[in-house]
Amino acid sequence: MRAVMPPTGPATLPEAPPNAWRSYRPLIWAFACLGALTFCVGAPLGVAHDWWMVGALIVLGNLADLSAVSIQRGMRVSAAHFAAPFAVIAVGVPGGLLVAAGVLLGRLLFNRRDWNTFDLAVNVAAITVAGAAWELSSTISGDSVIAPSIVTVVVFALARALINLGWSHEARSRGIPIPAVTLPIGRLMLASALLFTPAIALFQVADGSEPVGALLLLVLPFVATQFLIRAYGRERSLNADLEQSNLSLTESLVNALDARDPHSAGHSVAVAVYSRDLAEEIGLPAEEVRRTYLAGLLHDIGKIAVPDAILRKPAALTDEEFGEIRLHPVIGEQILAPSRHFADILPGVRHHHERIDGKGYPDRLRDADIPLQARIIAVADAYNAMTSDRPYRDAMHPELAQRVLVQNQGMQHDPFLVAAFRRVLANRDGEYAVARGPEFSTAQRLSELLDRDTDPHRHANAA
Repeated sequence: MRAVMPPTGPATLPEAPPNAWRSYRPLIWAFACLGALTFCVGAPLGVAHDWWMVGALIVLGNLADLSAVSIQRGMRVSAAHFAAPFAVIAVGVPGGLLVAAGVLLGRLLFNRRDWNTFDLAVNVAAITVAGAAWELSSTISGDSVIAPSIVTVVVFALARALINLGWSHEARSRGIPIPAVTLPIGRLMLASALLFTPAIALFQVADGSEPVGALLLLVLPFVATQFLIRAYGRERSLNADLEQSNLSLTESLVNALDARDPHSAGHSVAVAVYSRDLAEEIGLPAEEVRRTYLAGLLHDIGKIAVPDAILRKPAALTDEEFGEIRLHPVIGEQILAPSRHFADILPGVRHHHERIDGKGYPDRLRDADIPLQARIIAVADAYNAMTSDRPYRDAMHPELAQRVLVQNQGMQHDPFLVAAFRRVLANRDGEYAVARGPEFSTAQRLSELLDRDTDPHRHANAA
């Protein structure tokens, strides 16, 4: 039995960052403290106008933070942090540092669930970099405030995005997955930064001489940015709803395909669930897990072109008939190929009957040449076929089916994936092992419905 190495290449297991990332947060804290001391020593706020401005920005920042938009579970986004570079430009770097810390007070007092002490370090570190950019650009530009203002806000947004990107790598080193929207949110914040620059420039020109006008100049960019973030959140929500609707429709169509034969009813949903959970077990990113689920759901879509006389034949198939069955992966790929939405799942659909030893079909690929998505589906597909009733045999006991998978690893299946799938089964209950329970509900309902009117003399041939 040959050992097969864990997969390599584009669709492979993610490598955790080195343990050096685990010192990332202490380094950011050290940088933030050093920057704060550098700018604050010998430069205290000294005029009432400065204190009024700092207080107003802290209040505005807290209001924005407490009305943050939920983009996905565990991630809320607001314009609150932009109060800090505004303060740098309006009253100086020490004022910006106070605001950077002050905008998080509301979260500490009223929403402790979202409180994270590292956010304080991120804000202070970013405003330290932005403060240096403000002082340098102001020196270069002379009396102009527009260019330094733009530079300061953009540098602040960039610094926060880069620090948070580093944090995501540090989180991965501790086994915490990176949110799928980390980079899009960074780009959104850079776009939002530009909303603040006109108000800041006007404020500098007015020199704070009209308190009411100054207050409006403070409020407007926060409101505009909150609307931009809320629009982004609504777009994501609508896209998620549309994706869920499409998935539900796909499940219904696949169940309709499975319903051609009561003995295979629910097979596609079961393979999809097992494939999804196996992909999660080996640590694939959330988007790749979603693709694997969809590929598992549609892996047998090509059987729609197989005549019922072959698919339901109660006797052994002839070589010619079996040759038609073996075409279903290629036909499935051809059915899905015109849609760009299915482009990422085509390898799983075409190659789920390939074998590690190169004796599979349609392309006789072997080992790591078989796409990871297809190798995952192959394990899930074989297990569900073995643990399901067929007219010519009863369902295997889950333990026996697992032993068969182990016997075939290195020949039919990837040993790495077989071991991972056995861990999945070990952590779930007996219902899960035979594809029953809430996760398989659509498959269960279809199977129970068809069982009422099943002809015991009809059966499907497994392929």
